[in-house]
Amino acid sequence: MSIQQWSIGKKTKAFGWVATAGGLLTLAVYLTATVSLLRTQKTTQQSSEAHRMIEALEIDYLKMGVAVVRYISDPSEKYWDEKKAADESAVEHFGRLKAALTNPAVAPTLEELSTFDVKYLDPLDTQIRELVRTKPLKEVLEFYRASYTPVFDRVSKLLGIAEEVAEKEMSEGFTALEKISFGGAAATAAVLGLLVLTVLFGAKKMGRSISKPLEEAIGVLKKEASQTGDAAQNIASASHELAQSSSEQAAALQETASSVEEMSAMVSKSADNAHKSGSAAQTSSHVAEEGKQASQKMMQAIHEINDSNSEIMTAIQESNRRIAEIITIISEIGNKTQIINDIVFQTKLLSFNASVEAARAGEHGKGFSVVAEEVGNLAQMSGNAAKEISDMLQASTEKVEGIVSDTKAQVERLIAAGKSKVETGTRIAEQTGKILEDIFQQVNSVNHMVGEIATASREQAHGITEINKAMGQLDQVTHQNSSVSQQVAASAETLSVQAGALGSVVASLAAMVWGEKGMSDGQEI
Repeated sequence: MSIQQWSIGKKTKAFGWVATAGGLLTLAVYLTATVSLLRTQKTTQQSSEAHRMIEALEIDYLKMGVAVVRYISDPSEKYWDEKKAADESAVEHFGRLKAALTNPAVAPTLEELSTFDVKYLDPLDTQIRELVRTKPLKEVLEFYRASYTPVFDRVSKLLGIAEEVAEKEMSEGFTALEKISFGGAAATAAVLGLLVLTVLFGAKKMGRSISKPLEEAIGVLKKEASQTGDAAQNIASASHELAQSSSEQAAALQETASSVEEMSAMVSKSADNAHKSGSAAQTSSHVAEEGKQASQKMMQAIHEINDSNSEIMTAIQESNRRIAEIITIISEIGNKTQIINDIVFQTKLLSFNASVEAARAGEHGKGFSVVAEEVGNLAQMSGNAAKEISDMLQASTEKVEGIVSDTKAQVERLIAAGKSKVETGTRIAEQTGKILEDIFQQVNSVNHMVGEIATASREQAHGITEINKAMGQLDQVTHQNSSVSQQVAASAETLSVQAGALGSVVASLAAMVWGEKGMSDGQEI
């Protein structure tokens, strides 16, 4: 049976089901895209957290190295407490890194990192503290270079491997977010476009299938009505048939109204689901905003770390200046020692002159000669002691200058490396902030579209309510027509000539309203 042979109720139901299916399909596509977007956002956030923890670990190990060097230079428990604080911070950051970075490819790297404290750093810490108490500064520094530096280099290498994996996951996550956002929007737009085209095409076809038979029937009725003016004797029977048809039409209208009410309930449900989707989109917007604020806080913390490194460099330069003042004082002591050497030389010269005068005095000058010789010996001993002091001061000056030069070079190298990593972290944090801003804008756009869908659904529900109201009015008019037909049947008895023509017109209307099968069964299909 073709669509033209369907009843009005069946056509209305089919139209309602098509519109409802299109709405549900649109909602399903949107929810699928939203779920995929949220899952990918979670994975990307974990990768970002892992990247931040890797940078925090690099900073913690840098602080450990600086604290150990400062402890070696100045064995103060304050510096050792700074080292332990950095160690505890590294343990906390490593735990958060393991929780965030779950890629199996990096599991061996994380396992090796987890053993570094017990296997390497703790034994080295014990040796350093023992060497600082028992060995000279130069030997302790040589031990630090030979033992700590390879360990920290290995840690940096392992952290670099983990950082590559985290950056790769972040890049893949951002790419997936872009694809999901674009694909979801395209799919939703395609489904909505297809739904609009289907509804327009169906409405056009339905209008044609209803209007064409009606126009033909109305033309026949007008033609036949002009010929029934003097045939009133058959109006009674025709009016009876019309009353019966009106009753059946009223039943059909009631069933159609019931179908429209069901469609109205479905549209209302779709509107509620669209409202819930809007709430979910708003939640995603708030989450993206919080991620943006967290990124800004991280950038601020990195800038504060950079400022702290600058303050450390300033303090070290001040320390070097004071050591230079000590070296100057040592040099002045050396100059004073030179004055002692000059006095010794003058004393020896006076002793020699006294010995000469004693020799001239002969027997009377022997005692004075012995005294002059002892004075010369004492002057010789003072000169030797002054020379030893001068040599020691020279050696001390050279050693202190060497220590200051080495310490300054090492600290400058560590500060430069830390500054480079801080700049890298700042750049990555800024990129993360921009990406979160883009996600925030896209989520707001999706939220706006969901609001428009919800508004359209509410308008559809209101329109269907108006249709129900119109159906009720049509039902009331149908009952009124039935009463009028009965009154006309009681008063008219002269329209017998055109009864056959009027019967064929009524049959045509019945075929349009109920369909061919409805005419044979006597009920609506």
